[in-house]
Amino acid sequence: MIKNFFSKTLPFVAAAALLYPGARKVLDGSWRDELGTTYQLGDRDFGGTFFLLVGLLELIMAAAIVWPRTRVPAGFVMAGFFVGALISNLGFRVDQALLPSDRPGLSTLIPLDLSHLFLGLAIALLWQAHNRETAQRSMIAG
Repeated sequence: MIKNFFSKTLPFVAAAALLYPGARKVLDGSWRDELGTTYQLGDRDFGGTFFLLVGLLELIMAAAIVWPRTRVPAGFVMAGFFVGALISNLGFRVDQALLPSDRPGLSTLIPLDLSHLFLGLAIALLWQAHNRETAQRSMIAG
């Protein structure tokens, strides 16, 4: 019963968690550009275009997690996506402070990356188990 509740509720929690940052990256160009300057590869900034693509991917993942047919792969994609975000935040961010800093929002990125990563894995694994149980029940009943 509890596993069934989580397998049906967590996807909507994940979609909500992806919608705000994804929409903000897509719609708020000045914030996106500011975000792009806080990450550097060598002597070059990541730039706003990179974060526009990141925002679009977050919105696509949110939609895919809500739709039951794509929920399992979207959960695994979400986990992989946030492994990449974690690596970016640890390795390419100009402000390396993991504790509160003078830049708003950067202090929470590492815990958010980890929570999104585990949320994506939980969705994929719980929904995969839910699908397996449903298939077994239908085989027994049929």
